[in-house]
Amino acid sequence: INLMKHLNKTSDQFDWVYVTGDLPAHNDWSQTRDDQIEVLVNMTTVIKTYLPGKQIYFSIGNHESAPVNSFPPPFITGKESISWLLDKSAEVWGEWLTDDAIKTLKKAGYYSVYVKPDLKVISLQTNFCNKENWWLLINSTDPGDMLKWLIDELLDAEKKGEKVHII
Repeated sequence: INLMKHLNKTSDQFDWVYVTGDLPAHNDWSQTRDDQIEVLVNMTTVIKTYLPGKQIYFSIGNHESAPVNSFPPPFITGKESISWLLDKSAEVWGEWLTDDAIKTLKKAGYYSVYVKPDLKVISLQTNFCNKENWWLLINSTDPGDMLKWLIDELLDAEKKGEKVHII
């Protein structure tokens, strides 16, 4: 909370915030999906409380899943899917996201939004690149079409002369 109080006092010095994941404690094997959702909601609430009116952009860390590092690709459905985390993330982060961003976040955990007219933030689902994500043994070829999407996003920004931050 000391950090949040400090950020609140100095919030005139920045326009937006990047939160790069790994919000839960690292007691990996004692965590449940419900625990992870509770941390996601609570941390988002704390950030919103201390930084009212600020734009906040999140990415998902490897400790957000339960079990840790477990990020199934989008073709895995049902109780083994990661939709429990992605849907809740879209719900609690939705005020900072566009409809298109919510769609790709719910699909596979990545999104892009404009922070200002000439600056786009791209949040990647880097857990698809984690060698400890055993789901990649099924198929590691561009899960969720994220790399193809990223190329399209970067080419579009380059064509328009925009800048991009990748988190």
